[in-house]
Amino acid sequence: MNISTKVQHIWWASARCGSRAVSEVLKHYDFFNYELAPTFKSKSDIRTNAHTHTCDVPKEYSNYDIIMQIRNPYSRAVSFWHLACFKKVEDELVVTKTFEEYIIQRDALVLDRYEEAAKKYNPKYYIRYENLQEDIKKIPFIDFNDPEVKASYNDNIINNQYKYEGVDDPRGDIRRSSTDDRYANWKSFYAYNKRLADMVYNQYKTQFEFFNYDKDSWKP
Repeated sequence: MNISTKVQHIWWASARCGSRAVSEVLKHYDFFNYELAPTFKSKSDIRTNAHTHTCDVPKEYSNYDIIMQIRNPYSRAVSFWHLACFKKVEDELVVTKTFEEYIIQRDALVLDRYEEAAKKYNPKYYIRYENLQEDIKKIPFIDFNDPEVKASYNDNIINNQYKYEGVDDPRGDIRRSSTDDRYANWKSFYAYNKRLADMVYNQYKTQFEFFNYDKDSWKP
């Protein structure tokens, strides 16, 4: 978990949910990686060190409100596939397994049960990957009139791959190659079919239900 005593919030930067972009905004509010140090120190400051993806609440910060990042499990499975199977070899994009191979081998299953933490601790704010531009604006301490904060928001959320995610636009860029757009849209290009979708849904039904993602949201 990542914590700011400055604004008294805990940030759960869930893996494969756009946390790097969000970190560029939250870094202005002295968030630190609690796993690197239990208080704000240079080695834990997310301005210069990695944030953590864990979802927990230290006892000493149990009165802080929680910000949690979430994502459609279908899309998140694709993102984990990207992470594991998209490699650059001599500047060429190499896909080591098809998405179907990845799903069938059960490698694509989301690595954590972050809905269990949400049930236990009841986050106050959710930042959905699909609506990142707008959801981050609901965090009350973020001052978009601050020029540095506004610049971080524009540079890392408006002007990059999160620009079109909310409408599943074909330009939505969750690919691992900036020059190869074959994998630009997870609904249209990843050959989800009912059999593959059911495999993901049945494994992560509680995530779909708790976070209110539609079972049919895999369909183009």
